[in-house]
Amino acid sequence: MKYVLKILLFYTLLASCARSETDYTKLFPIRKNLELTKVKEISSDMLGMPGDIFCIRDYFVIQDEIDNYWYSLFNKKTGELVRYFAPKGRGPQEILYPMDQGAHGDNFYVYDSSLEIIHIYSLDSLLAHKDNCITKSIKIHFKNKQNAQCRNLVLLESGEIIANCCHPGGHLVLFDTAGMEKKAFFPDYPYDPLHKDENYIPKSFAFQYNCRIDPRNERLYNISTTTGHFQIFNIKKDSLERIVNHVYYLPKYENTCSGENYGVLFSKDNTPGLFNPEVTDKFIYAGYEEQPAPHTHMAYDVLYQFNLDGTPAVCYNLSNRISRFYIDNETGILYAISADPITREPYIYQAKVE
Repeated sequence: MKYVLKILLFYTLLASCARSETDYTKLFPIRKNLELTKVKEISSDMLGMPGDIFCIRDYFVIQDEIDNYWYSLFNKKTGELVRYFAPKGRGPQEILYPMDQGAHGDNFYVYDSSLEIIHIYSLDSLLAHKDNCITKSIKIHFKNKQNAQCRNLVLLESGEIIANCCHPGGHLVLFDTAGMEKKAFFPDYPYDPLHKDENYIPKSFAFQYNCRIDPRNERLYNISTTTGHFQIFNIKKDSLERIVNHVYYLPKYENTCSGENYGVLFSKDNTPGLFNPEVTDKFIYAGYEEQPAPHTHMAYDVLYQFNLDGTPAVCYNLSNRISRFYIDNETGILYAISADPITREPYIYQAKVE
């Protein structure tokens, strides 16, 4: 299955989007200002092109592109650069293209979407500067690969995997600990009278999701980045129970699937969804761009806080635009990647949100 992505979610599209009357900006009862302060211990010249950030124990793991590596490891307290790791490539210890990453117990995982492999990294091995820091690699296997593609995923404490997929059986798929497909769920997408006769392939491009699990591994939060669809599921043995299914607004797009080329073209008045969802024991968070960014990189100017049942709680107006963020469940501190509006140099910022 050859995918030619025509999903134009770059700044040129986002800047011209007309915000719908039913979009997220109307939903929040409280608005607050949130002042971000720079993590001074990590200077800009220690970073390359950071794309994501999360914390594990006393360390930052930053998905970056520097010196032919995808990741860097920093001491969170001192700002010391411990090491770079995950060189680019197809060989041992290499990653072709990282799509997802996250903590997994005392270690963490990286999903290589190009090779459809999950690598589990040992933090202790990284700290010891060992060459082989991958403790396990899991290859994603579909029952029928011709009709399926894995987009992004979460790795459960049990070792099982839940992924957003382009799949005829449903847009969420459960895999066992060996990466073998067990079951697909929820073939239905929100009803759209303008696209009611389309099959799952263009729908999977029009409704793209990011998924996260709560720290207790009890719920899955699946939030669309391309439109206003917000889902919450109870995670049960070999099944998912959908308990929240909010459709705030539908995507506006043209189906451009033709032959073996698959994709959609979003219209200029499409309202995008939420980005970079994070979940703590208390709240759900997601970034949104209410006002167009004055540069060519997507950056959120607000942070939305939802209650765990999906109801809107607080909209935070950010003092700095951010591109990615992580919220430490233990401390309630937000850590974010932000670029200087003039020089475009990247920095790490922080703020207390809980």
